[in-house]
Amino acid sequence: MTAQSAVRTFVWTLTADPVYMGTSTSTILRWDPVAPCVLVPDDTPHTVPSWPDSPDTSLEGYKVAGKSVGEVRAEIERRGLKAAYLITEPRQDRPDSARLPRYVMYPTKQNTPVGDDWFVWQADEPQQGTVRLMVTRELAKE
Repeated sequence: MTAQSAVRTFVWTLTADPVYMGTSTSTILRWDPVAPCVLVPDDTPHTVPSWPDSPDTSLEGYKVAGKSVGEVRAEIERRGLKAAYLITEPRQDRPDSARLPRYVMYPTKQNTPVGDDWFVWQADEPQQGTVRLMVTRELAKE
């Protein structure tokens, strides 16, 4: 070690999972100075996997795949539930034979107004009484 004093910087990071709504943290001890953090919107495409319809939701087996948002929202309201949306797009880099998920979600597009003519391709219930609809303007090609 030289006569100079070593600079140590403690770095703490927080990462949010916008699809599954979880968070994680990490810590790093750096021996060099670091620049102040500048927050930037995450526009990374997050894949949204498909899963079989679950009978354990408040929709009790109601099939949503391929139906319009207006049709599904009417059913949700009829059951006294709330609707939330995860706005998705068909994946552009998915070869026909690939087993990659068919849809991606961009965090910066989650405030896009959802129309009744949009499509629902999947639903889950992240909290009791709120059904989250995975919606898209156009369905992915099979």
